[in-house]
Amino acid sequence: GLITEVVGNRGGNVRILISNSENALWQIQAVNDGLCPGTNVPNEIKDVINYWRIQIATLESQSPRPKSGSIELRSYPCSPTGSIFIIDDIVRFISYLPYTHSSEVPSFDATYKRGGKLYETYKHTFDRVWQRATPVLEANFS
Repeated sequence: GLITEVVGNRGGNVRILISNSENALWQIQAVNDGLCPGTNVPNEIKDVINYWRIQIATLESQSPRPKSGSIELRSYPCSPTGSIFIIDDIVRFISYLPYTHSSEVPSFDATYKRGGKLYETYKHTFDRVWQRATPVLEANFS
């Protein structure tokens, strides 16, 4: 899949930020319902961590094993307002709309090639949160 292509074949570095499942905010049911209706957000966060553990184990067991690239997951202690994906020179932003499932939320892309201001804003925000986040898991294939 995409991770095998990005890490295994292209030697890319994948950085993932997730909210901390132990955040007291997640104890408030109205917050859970508002951000992800019908879902237990702390359990979803734990599922994401387990998913990435499986992805890393799969890459490590491949033959041949990737010779470059990395995957790193960090958590941060605040409520997320959206998802940011950065691949090469494209940022995809998916906002969290209250009481709306993620499959029903629009996303938009910003590229560096079209002036770059929006791209730089999102990249800077991601990097700023990354610096303050706590490491959860890491795999380096170099």
